[in-house]
Amino acid sequence: MKNGNKIKYIVFWIFILSLFIPMIQKKFKVVHERLLEGYFQTESFPDFSDSLFKEGVFQQKFETAVSDNIGFYDFFVRCQCQLNYSLFNISKVQSVVPGKNGYIFMRNYIDAFVGNDFKGEAAIDIETEKALVVQRALKEKNIDLIFAFAPGKGSYFSEYIPDDLKRNMNVEKTNYAYYIKSCTKAGLNVIDLRKYFLSMKDTIKYPLFSQIGVHWGDYGAVLAIDTISKYIAQLRNVNMKRIVISDFEMRDTMKRGDYDAASLLNTFSLPPHFPLPYLKLKYTTSSSDIKPNMLAISDSYFACIQVTNVLDSVYSDWSYWLYNRQKSSVKDKPFDLRYEIEKRDVILIMGTDGALYRFPHGFIDQAYELYAKKDAAYNSLQLKEFRNYILTTLENINNNKKWRKSLIESAKKKGVSKEVEFFNNAKWCYDQEKLKK
Repeated sequence: MKNGNKIKYIVFWIFILSLFIPMIQKKFKVVHERLLEGYFQTESFPDFSDSLFKEGVFQQKFETAVSDNIGFYDFFVRCQCQLNYSLFNISKVQSVVPGKNGYIFMRNYIDAFVGNDFKGEAAIDIETEKALVVQRALKEKNIDLIFAFAPGKGSYFSEYIPDDLKRNMNVEKTNYAYYIKSCTKAGLNVIDLRKYFLSMKDTIKYPLFSQIGVHWGDYGAVLAIDTISKYIAQLRNVNMKRIVISDFEMRDTMKRGDYDAASLLNTFSLPPHFPLPYLKLKYTTSSSDIKPNMLAISDSYFACIQVTNVLDSVYSDWSYWLYNRQKSSVKDKPFDLRYEIEKRDVILIMGTDGALYRFPHGFIDQAYELYAKKDAAYNSLQLKEFRNYILTTLENINNNKKWRKSLIESAKKKGVSKEVEFFNNAKWCYDQEKLKK
């Protein structure tokens, strides 16, 4: 066999064998693959049927299943993600947004900063009115209700958000801006961590956020709980342990939480980033120090505080309900919301701007039902809430073409006007929300 033909023969068989490599990997897992980050739903192979085949659905599902279940699938996805990010600064994951100068954001924090998720003044005013009733009722029991509004990555590093995502920005019509206005006007106990963090942004020694993460780093978390603790001490007129940074180490190697946004890019390695400080803490104490019992209802940013271990040193007891996922503090005891509230000295409800669209996570509604007098003021607020919910839902129906079309078709089948069907659907949604609470 001539050398030229021999080379062609070898190349041909290498090519044929390479076609079987993904199949071998899928079957025997010869090479260990790093799993993709985030949530991925893979298509399973469909059962054959004549109807699905004739409609073309079977072929489409089968093709997707082959693609999703091929060997080295995770590797091929990472290749695509790496090329997208390295060459074009774009993300295959819709919720992750690469910004300027290597900063990486989550989309919900950008939406919050520009006002895309604004829930409306009326809805916030109703929550504030309920919160004031709860605050006064708890104060009679020597329990302080505190609201803390914290900065997310989007508001703190807004200069690095892509310009095209800031075109329709309205800083006055954001959940953060109106919550601060409404809560302050009502006389609620408010800690504006976002304003505080931004006020020292140009003079602070160390970064509060990672370049490639979405949550606070150690330094940001310690500043947050230190500020909260000082506010509690002043509000309750007591002395508490003071937090002191005794030492720190600047590290390029990050803890997992400090690169959570970048991990969702599913590239082969982390993008370049600046080092972060990791702290060593000590506490100054006095004989008069008080350690309050605190319940925190918050989004995931409070977990950054939790891992600093400050809570165990400064508070006698504490619980953290992520998004108000309630749990009993007493083992083998059925959950009792009134008991969980009244065993505390402080109830802290904290939200970063990216999660304010769901703030205060249903807790105020539940506490309001426990402590509000069922009088004329209660009935009036219930009616106001119902009207606002119905009007907002009707507006959403009219703005959602698919939802609107579906209800119009339903109205025709029932022989009623579309307005009646729209209202009935909005009322049904309201009843479902009340059941959740």
